[in-house]
Amino acid sequence: MNRKFLLLLCITLCPFAYHAAAQCTANITYDSPTTFCTGDSVILKAPTGTGLSYTWNDGSSSVGTNSPLLTVKTEGNYTVTVSDGSCTNTSAAVPVTVNRLPGASTSPSGTIVLCPGTTKKISVLLGLSLPGDPTTYTYQWKNGTATVGNVREYTASAAGTYRAIVKNDLTGCINTSADIIVTVKTPPAAVITPSGPVNICENGSVVLDAGAMTGYDYQWKKNGTPVGVQSTYTVTGAGDYKVIVKDTDNCSDSSAITTVAELPKPSVALSQADTAFCDGQTLILTAATADTNLSYLWFDASNTIPGASDSSYTVTTSGSYGVIVSRTDANQCTDTSGTVEVTVHDLPEPSVAWDGTKVSTDAHFDAYHWYLDNTVLAGAGSYEWTPVTSGIYSVMVTDSNGCSAMSDTLIVTLKSSAVDDLQQWKDQVRIYPNPARDAVSVISAVPVTVTLSTMEGKAIRSRRGAGALMLHDLPAGIYLLQVTDQNGVMIKNEKLIRQ
Repeated sequence: MNRKFLLLLCITLCPFAYHAAAQCTANITYDSPTTFCTGDSVILKAPTGTGLSYTWNDGSSSVGTNSPLLTVKTEGNYTVTVSDGSCTNTSAAVPVTVNRLPGASTSPSGTIVLCPGTTKKISVLLGLSLPGDPTTYTYQWKNGTATVGNVREYTASAAGTYRAIVKNDLTGCINTSADIIVTVKTPPAAVITPSGPVNICENGSVVLDAGAMTGYDYQWKKNGTPVGVQSTYTVTGAGDYKVIVKDTDNCSDSSAITTVAELPKPSVALSQADTAFCDGQTLILTAATADTNLSYLWFDASNTIPGASDSSYTVTTSGSYGVIVSRTDANQCTDTSGTVEVTVHDLPEPSVAWDGTKVSTDAHFDAYHWYLDNTVLAGAGSYEWTPVTSGIYSVMVTDSNGCSAMSDTLIVTLKSSAVDDLQQWKDQVRIYPNPARDAVSVISAVPVTVTLSTMEGKAIRSRRGAGALMLHDLPAGIYLLQVTDQNGVMIKNEKLIRQ
């Protein structure tokens, strides 16, 4: 073969041989580190060309074909085999290292319920999920967007959405925990409502009520010692009581202390004067007791008296009366007095009659006082009286019960001759001075008897014959001065003012 032919053959075939060699080149390039954290990746690149095929291998198995690019997320020694059908070449191995993320599991996790005033410690768990020395890790706690801590354990005291961010300082890998929802619960309200006054009577009781709430637990304490577990507690003795109410999340509230005192039972008796009196009069019954802070309820027989709630009661009718006293500062603390029988006597009803000589009334009364023209007649103390003067007569009688009543009036008109004689004698009698201070004088032309009486008809002093009647030792007031003749016939009946 001559030199000219060889030169022509080389000019024709050598470019194709060079191109084929270039097409079969197999090497791997990458734009990011081949050591990264779990969840990241690196893209391995093989040379590109027309008609090339690719086979990727991680050192143990085929992991990809027909692409010059391979996205790698797992560890291995990666190679690529490039072929154009006539030429095959395998690259050098590229080691890929994937560092595991640090563990970010927490205890507790999920939702945490806090009671007011309490806290909860949240920790990042250590273990197989955290390779390496724990001291090579750094921590950051977040509540929402705010950073609230930088150690493995965080104590939560406020509501919020918390998460832990853990970094392996050796690898730079970072992991974030799941959200931890912390809520602060409104606690149950522990309030004691007593059924009445919190003080009790000896052998009495009062019910303390904390309000029944479904799912709640109750703990009653007396002077710090547990005494009951229901929503109510019946107190039978003195002490300091409180209740602790706990809900299903163990949140609790303690009530204020309710102090219960045990008071002695009150004692009452009735204090009264005579329990019999006359119609028109009254009797005051008084509840006698040394106790205080009492209410009163008066009764007649078994019936309470409306509006009778004072410590005394004014009786106007017959009956059997008593009183119930109750402490206003204690529960179920009462006493009932004995009863008092009250008798109200009817008033006498005297009638008067005139037979032409005498006025008279019924003879069975105990006392009598006759009146002429509304003025008492001295000495007229019998059931009958002989008028010597025309006028209007009436009589006051008193019966065996001591009850007095005035009769109706009766007009008596004497014969004219008697009236003329009486008028003549009356004209001959003078009484002066009136008003008087130390003495009053009576002048009469006929023999007379002078009598000074109270307005009720009680004789105070008298004298036979005209003359002075001493007044200096008598109290000031209005008296009756009566002048009668020697036969007891009234000549003058006059009111005397003692100054």
